[in-house]
Amino acid sequence: MDAGLASVAYDIRMEANSHPVFECRQYEKRGGSEYRQGPAFEITRDGALKSGGKELVRIPQGQWVRVEVRCPLGPAANGRHDLLVTLPGEAQPRRFEGLAHPDQFNALNWMGWMAIGAPGAVFYVDNVRLDNSPR
Repeated sequence: MDAGLASVAYDIRMEANSHPVFECRQYEKRGGSEYRQGPAFEITRDGALKSGGKELVRIPQGQWVRVEVRCPLGPAANGRHDLLVTLPGEAQPRRFEGLAHPDQFNALNWMGWMAIGAPGAVFYVDNVRLDNSPR
């Protein structure tokens, strides 16, 4: 995706000692190893969802949480993205708008979750949706 508004949404369930990192990337060339990092955040073992080193919200263990990242791409890219987190029992998402990422990021061609928790720790991801709409 290299234009419009990218939206990545999914459900995540944290278990004990898990520590997932979510990241969007723009690879410089197909098959290459150099990339620009876009929207990224981590959920620490104690449940702190952090972006840019700042804690935004606490994620409970053993319960499903909905996460959505929205990021303008192409000419509209501005080094900012929005994060929406819907906690169990809450009807409306908590909104964190204008979060910073490196401003050279303007296309999304890889996204993923990395597990950096304790050996044997697990987290679950379900209901993944990737959309791109005109801005």
